Amino acid sequence: ALLVFHERTFPKVHDLLDLSTRLLDLETEVAKIHEDLVILNRYYIETRYPGDYPEFIWSDAEEALASAQKVKEFVLSRI
Repeated sequence: ALLVFHERTFPKVHDLLDLSTRLLDLETEVAKIHEDLVILNRYYIETRYPGDYPEFIWSDAEEALASAQKVKEFVLSRI
Protein backbone atom coordinates (compact mmCIF):
# COMPACT_ATOMS: atom_id res chain seq x y z
CA ALA A 1 0.00 0.00 0.00
CA LEU A 2 2.83 2.41 0.78
CA LEU A 3 4.51 1.76 -2.55
CA VAL A 4 1.24 2.54 -4.34
CA PHE A 5 0.72 5.61 -2.14
CA HIS A 6 4.17 6.88 -3.16
CA GLU A 7 3.42 6.02 -6.81
CA ARG A 8 6.28 3.53 -6.99
CA THR A 9 6.29 0.52 -9.24
CA PHE A 10 7.22 -2.82 -7.78
CA PRO A 11 7.62 -6.40 -8.90
CA LYS A 12 5.00 -9.05 -8.29
CA VAL A 13 6.52 -10.47 -5.10
CA HIS A 14 5.17 -11.43 -1.72
CA ASP A 15 8.38 -11.01 0.26
CA LEU A 16 7.64 -8.26 2.76
CA LEU A 17 11.34 -7.63 3.34
CA ASP A 18 11.92 -7.07 -0.36
CA LEU A 19 8.97 -4.69 -0.52
CA SER A 20 10.06 -2.79 2.59
CA THR A 21 13.57 -2.35 1.16
CA ARG A 22 12.00 -0.53 -1.77
CA LEU A 23 10.50 1.95 0.70
CA LEU A 24 13.62 2.83 2.67
CA ASP A 25 14.38 5.99 0.70
CA LEU A 26 10.78 7.21 1.18
CA GLU A 27 9.85 5.83 4.57
CA THR A 28 13.02 5.49 6.62
CA GLU A 29 11.01 4.46 9.68
CA VAL A 30 9.93 1.27 7.93
CA ALA A 31 13.02 -0.20 9.62
CA LYS A 32 11.10 -0.01 12.90
CA ILE A 33 8.77 -2.79 11.75
CA HIS A 34 11.49 -4.98 10.25
CA GLU A 35 11.15 -7.74 12.86
CA ASP A 36 7.38 -7.79 12.38
CA LEU A 37 7.87 -8.24 8.65
CA VAL A 38 10.27 -11.12 9.30
CA ILE A 39 7.64 -12.78 11.48
CA LEU A 40 4.89 -12.34 8.89
CA ASN A 41 7.08 -13.52 6.00
CA ARG A 42 7.40 -16.84 7.77
CA TYR A 43 3.67 -17.51 7.44
CA TYR A 44 3.45 -16.73 3.78
CA ILE A 45 6.74 -17.80 2.28
CA GLU A 46 7.39 -20.94 4.32
CA THR A 47 3.84 -22.25 4.00
CA ARG A 48 3.12 -21.31 0.38
CA TYR A 49 3.91 -24.77 -0.94
CA PRO A 50 3.56 -28.16 0.72
CA GLY A 51 6.71 -29.36 2.33
CA ASP A 52 8.65 -29.43 5.51
CA TYR A 53 7.79 -26.55 7.77
CA PRO A 54 7.28 -26.46 11.51
CA GLU A 55 3.86 -26.94 13.00
CA PHE A 56 2.51 -23.66 14.29
CA ILE A 57 1.10 -23.29 17.78
CA TRP A 58 -1.29 -20.81 19.39
CA SER A 59 1.48 -18.50 20.59
CA ASP A 60 2.77 -18.30 16.99
CA ALA A 61 -0.67 -17.11 15.90
CA GLU A 62 -0.77 -14.49 18.66
CA GLU A 63 2.68 -13.24 17.69
CA ALA A 64 1.70 -13.03 14.02
CA LEU A 65 -1.50 -11.17 14.85
CA ALA A 66 0.40 -8.64 16.95
CA SER A 67 2.89 -8.12 14.12
CA ALA A 68 0.14 -7.74 11.53
CA GLN A 69 -1.60 -5.14 13.68
CA LYS A 70 1.66 -3.22 14.15
CA VAL A 71 2.35 -3.21 10.40
CA LYS A 72 -1.22 -2.14 9.65
CA GLU A 73 -0.99 0.75 12.12
CA PHE A 74 2.33 1.81 10.62
CA VAL A 75 0.93 1.86 7.09
CA LEU A 76 -2.32 3.61 8.01
CA SER A 77 -0.41 6.30 9.88
CA ARG A 78 1.36 7.22 6.66
CA ILE A 79 -1.36 7.14 4.03
